Amino acid sequence: KAYYALKFEPAADGVRGGQDNVGYQWFLKGYSEQNSVGANAAVVYALSEDGEYEMRMIATTEDHGCSCTAKGIVKLDRLLTESLMAQVRVYPNPSSGKFKLSSSDAGAIDVKVWGLNGALLWQKTNVSDGDVMDFSHFSEGNYILRMSDASGKVANQMLTIVR
Repeated sequence: KAYYALKFEPAADGVRGGQDNVGYQWFLKGYSEQNSVGANAAVVYALSEDGEYEMRMIATTEDHGCSCTAKGIVKLDRLLTESLMAQVRVYPNPSSGKFKLSSSDAGAIDVKVWGLNGALLWQKTNVSDGDVMDFSHFSEGNYILRMSDASGKVANQMLTIVR
């Protein structure tokens, strides 16, 4: 069972997303290679264990075959995730689209909502206890809510919108 969903995508000069006519190869140590092409070059890995994961991406232009490589390390710690989950609750879930955040001692929370295809659909900083988040314009279905606090604790929750 996956506990984490990690999304990787190319970025340059603060702009996220791939480039046309470029192919991308993604390698996460211990997992299968994934390939993507063009502007929608993001890939998602489902991980089930805490630890340190090495990621490597090779971008190759289709026209000339030139390539470049980027590497990074991702550290996952379920204890940090679980400690924020104990402080923050989003309800009701499922909902017709309006969700309320309840927080005990977590302070301001940054919230992002992702589609299951890996697309970032909504984000807001400094969400506080009692704030209502309105996703009633989203289609019926499941979404991933990612919350983070100033200390770096992160929590993910599946949101379900029903009509």
